[in-house]
Amino acid sequence: MQGSHVRTVALFFVLSLTLATRAYAADTFDFSAATFTAGEGGAMLVTVTRTSDNGGANPVSVDFAATESAPVSATAGTDFTVVNGTLNWAVGDLAPKTFSVQIASDAVREPTETFSLALSNPQDPAAGAALGNRSVATGQILDSVASLPGLTPNQASLARYLDNVCPRLAQAGAQTPAQTQILRACNGINDVGTTPKQVSTALDAINPEELTVAATTALRITSMQNGNLMQRLDALRSGASGIDLAGLNLQIGSQRVAGAALTEIYKTTAEAMTGKPVGGGASADDWSPWGLFANGNVKVGQQDHTDNAAAFDYNSIGVTAGVDYRFAQNFVVGVGLGYTSVSSDYDHAGGNLDIDAWSGSLFGTYFVRDSFYLDGMLTYASNSYSTQRNIRYTDFLGTIDEKANGDTDGLQLSGGLSGGYDFNHGPWTFGPHFGANYTDAGADSFKEKGAGGYDMAVGDQHAQSFQLNGGVHLSFVHNTKWGVLIPHVRVDYVHELQDSAEVVAVRFANDPFATDPLDPTPHVHLTGDRPDSDYVVWSVGASAQFINGISGFVNYRSLAGFDDFTMNEFTFGVRMEKSF
Repeated sequence: MQGSHVRTVALFFVLSLTLATRAYAADTFDFSAATFTAGEGGAMLVTVTRTSDNGGANPVSVDFAATESAPVSATAGTDFTVVNGTLNWAVGDLAPKTFSVQIASDAVREPTETFSLALSNPQDPAAGAALGNRSVATGQILDSVASLPGLTPNQASLARYLDNVCPRLAQAGAQTPAQTQILRACNGINDVGTTPKQVSTALDAINPEELTVAATTALRITSMQNGNLMQRLDALRSGASGIDLAGLNLQIGSQRVAGAALTEIYKTTAEAMTGKPVGGGASADDWSPWGLFANGNVKVGQQDHTDNAAAFDYNSIGVTAGVDYRFAQNFVVGVGLGYTSVSSDYDHAGGNLDIDAWSGSLFGTYFVRDSFYLDGMLTYASNSYSTQRNIRYTDFLGTIDEKANGDTDGLQLSGGLSGGYDFNHGPWTFGPHFGANYTDAGADSFKEKGAGGYDMAVGDQHAQSFQLNGGVHLSFVHNTKWGVLIPHVRVDYVHELQDSAEVVAVRFANDPFATDPLDPTPHVHLTGDRPDSDYVVWSVGASAQFINGISGFVNYRSLAGFDDFTMNEFTFGVRMEKSF
């Protein structure tokens, strides 16, 4: 009986001790996820959680380690750095703790590798602690896209972005359909079965280089039109009925013809056609201070493929109409309204970029009879951009074929001054000229739609040009039965002072970490080509002066020595002066 009593007391004591131990084993340690992922060359951030039944009343700790798994996949010391240590929590501290594992980088295409993460030796000096159900986890190493040799700067920038976002997305929780598409792109590009050439093609297809030339395209094409309009100011002044050509220099396509060389020819031709004597100035005929004009131009050309720019063909149609007023026979000021439509088609059916621009211009010219002249122009434009990007590539997982569409707006401001001097020798006019033009074009940030995870968010774009030009012009006056024909030629050397390349920030529009206040994913920074510093612009054409205050012109203009960009411009116009 006595022995039975002793056994009962002992059993009660053991049971009480067990219950007490359980009551005070208030802390449990776990990894926050079963798998942690990082790309080559990065750092894997591993999170450990503390669960406490008593509000963290005691200081606690747990040991951690990162080691090779069995069988070996990632090699310790080669693919990752072996780490071990202890995580400590103070009284009342229930926040998760982290440690990091550095991942090595190499240029070898290889499949995903793994290693082991483990927790051990939980310590609670006052009451004891325990390991939870997730005390072992897997470290997963994704192959680095950025380490692939031979990438262009823009491809490498996107690759670094993917190396950042892909591991984080792989270990994230629930994903939207668009985020699932992003992860599919990551897995396809990272798969060892995807060849380096396929990776390069995929990076080009995903990268929105087609969108990052919006402001530059507007700058290159429309700024040339602004300069062209300024150089044609005299073409908008053909004079009124009975005009005194000695007081008006005619210029089409920047080729100036001194009025003195035209006066006698004009008078003779007009009298022969009308049977009436025509005076040489306002004293003989009514002077018409108001002028109405309209002109248009057509441009075609192409941008060649470079490491920083997609190749495209473009065409442009522009129309300008307006009115000017002659305050004196050698001083004219006017306003104009212009519309320009630019259509760009990217090579290999890559998509298109269209620009519609409305502009208003203020211009003026002052000249000294038959010699010096000075022209000026200021233009303000509103540009509307419409884009379509075709995303097509094949990787080990299959073929991607998506279309992303975008729309945005932007403003453009340009202005310039030009002048020159004319020397006359019979019907010939020749001389030097100079000019300065400044253009600032922008495109607002926007997000694409229609391609799910492949849609891109494109940052603000800003392009500037400040050009100085100088050259020579030559023209010849030829008398015909119907009026005066003036063929001309002009050559300009252009120096660009704004020689910095444009940088545009882009990212996936559905990147869930882009707005993370603690660790936002970095943008892809796409760099455009630096503008050519020096090139030549040349033009040939002809203008015609008719009686009754009507004139017209046609001109062809092109570039020489401009790398990777060609332009063929045809300009035409008519002007009529009217007395009111």
